[in-house]
Amino acid sequence: MILKILILLFFVFVGIFHIKLQNYKPFMPNGFSGTLTGAGLIFFAYIGFDAISTLSEETKNPKNIYQLVLFYHFNSFCFNRYIKL
Repeated sequence: MILKILILLFFVFVGIFHIKLQNYKPFMPNGFSGTLTGAGLIFFAYIGFDAISTLSEETKNPKNIYQLVLFYHFNSFCFNRYIKL
C-alpha cells in the first residue's frame, strides 16, 4: 500500500515539471454549459446502452434481437440529434 502511494507521488512530482500552461489557455472554450452538455450526453448514452444490453438478456433470441435494437437505437439517436424535427 505504501509502495503504491510512493509510486503515485513520484509520478505526480515528476509530472509537475512537464506541464505547459500555454496548453490550458482555452480551458473551457464553450463555458460551463458546454461541459455540462457534454457530460449529460455521455451519461444518457451510457444509461441508454446499459438499459438496452440489460433488457436484451430477457428476450427469446438475444443474439439477433440485440443487434437490431442497437441499430434502431443509434439510428433514432442520429435522426433526432442531427435532423431536429
